[in-house]
Amino acid sequence: MSRFLTNSSRGSGVCFLLVGILSLSGCNGRGYEAATYPTSGSILINGAAPVGLLVYFRPMEKPVDNGDSIPWAIVKEDGNFRVTTYYEFADGCPPGEFAVTLYWPDEKDGLNPKDRLKDRFRSLESPAATVMIERGENILPQIALNGVELLPAK
Repeated sequence: MSRFLTNSSRGSGVCFLLVGILSLSGCNGRGYEAATYPTSGSILINGAAPVGLLVYFRPMEKPVDNGDSIPWAIVKEDGNFRVTTYYEFADGCPPGEFAVTLYWPDEKDGLNPKDRLKDRFRSLESPAATVMIERGENILPQIALNGVELLPAK
C-alpha cells in the first residue's frame, strides 16, 4: 500500500509542478488573442436583410493571431451585424485588410445545410467585399448585393 501512495504522491507532485510552470509563464489558453476594435455594418441581398447570414472576415495578408482566428458575425432582422472574434459577443475585429465572405445556411436543410448563395461569396477569390479595419471604432459601409440568384429556403 505504501508503494501505491508513493506513486500517487509522485504523480501529484508532477501535476503541481506543471500547473506552477504554466501559471508562471502566463499560459491561460488564450494568450494568442490580438487586440480587437468594435466593428459593425449592414448587408442587403436583393434589397432585403438576409437574416441568419454568416459574415466572415478572412485576413488578406497574415493571420490575425497565432490561433488563426476568423472574425465573424450573424446578420439580424434589420440587416445589421456586429463582429465577434473571440469569446465575448461583439468584441470586434483586429486591424488589417479582410476579404468579407458569406455563408447563408438554409436552417431547415438538416445537419449540413446548403448555402442559399450557392457558394458565390464563400472564398477569398470571390468575396462580397474587402474592408480595412482600423484601430478604434469601425462602422463599415453597407454591402448591397443585387441580382443574386438564391436557393429557395426550404
